[in-house]
Amino acid sequence: MRRNRKNERNSGVTLIEMVVVLAVVGVLVGGATFAFNSWSNAQRARGGARDVADLLLRARADAIRTGTNHIVFINEDHAGDPLAWAGSTWAALEIADLDGDGRVDVGEPIDGVPLMANLAFGRSDTGAGTNLADEDPFNETPLEGTLTELNSPGNFRHPTVANEINPWVLFAADGTPRAMEPNGGGANVGTVGTGDGAIYVSDGERDYVVILAPLGGIRVLSWRSGDGWR
Repeated sequence: MRRNRKNERNSGVTLIEMVVVLAVVGVLVGGATFAFNSWSNAQRARGGARDVADLLLRARADAIRTGTNHIVFINEDHAGDPLAWAGSTWAALEIADLDGDGRVDVGEPIDGVPLMANLAFGRSDTGAGTNLADEDPFNETPLEGTLTELNSPGNFRHPTVANEINPWVLFAADGTPRAMEPNGGGANVGTVGTGDGAIYVSDGERDYVVILAPLGGIRVLSWRSGDGWR
């Protein structure tokens, strides 16, 4: 039987056709991978900001429930050391200040936000002399994806020194956030309305801010180029 060589050639796949198909598949897979990674990073940064907001809400609720001052530290403790608890290092840590000294003592940590690779927690580096302009993100420029701009870990007030900032905030038994400074055997605690501030979270591409209002309200905003903080 004679083969129909013309039909045989038409039904086959040439090497060039196979290369083209593989190239197209590679582009599609690469694009899908990039899109997934971008989505994953966005979710991680957004989740980090929400975790910080949830920690602040829990500390406020715990202070009201127990009648004991609770403190949230950001990136470092009262001595400027990394936040250590349960054998790990944390981005944020909530403690019950059982002895009233404003310090992270054994047995006081309750909950925390773990450190995450390539995710920075802090405030934008405009300096303490701006009279806490950073607490109003609507007047804040974007972090522009530079993690090194997050040099200072928090911008909460000092209870007595103007224009000085601290990386922690205290929640009193009435639920209001207060400025706080560890002072000898006790904590120097500010009055109602002194605990407002903001915590910024960035993954190098996306910027989020957690705003703590003077009476304890919390908002989470994201930076969108052209729209500002939303």
